[in-house]
Amino acid sequence: MPLLPAEASPGDRVAFELPRETALFWVYWSEQNEVNPSARSVRWRDALVVSGRVLCNDIGLGPAPAHQVAACVPFADHAEARFVPSPGAACAS
Repeated sequence: MPLLPAEASPGDRVAFELPRETALFWVYWSEQNEVNPSARSVRWRDALVVSGRVLCNDIGLGPAPAHQVAACVPFADHAEARFVPSPGAACAS
């Protein structure tokens, strides 16, 4: 089960639990200072998260083409390093 840890807090806390299916997920979230909340304290973050039994050892594919990023793409019985569309650009259109 892939877990996205809460970065800004001390200790191990789970910020979000992703589905268990074999997949490449793009997660996009915000973090805000709980002590002094303001619009300026909001930080937006994103990450590609892999869920699956087989993962890539290396995704050093070289320079990515425009609007693409290197990622480990999982399948049921193997994983492949590939260039995939940049999630931020693909989801904005």
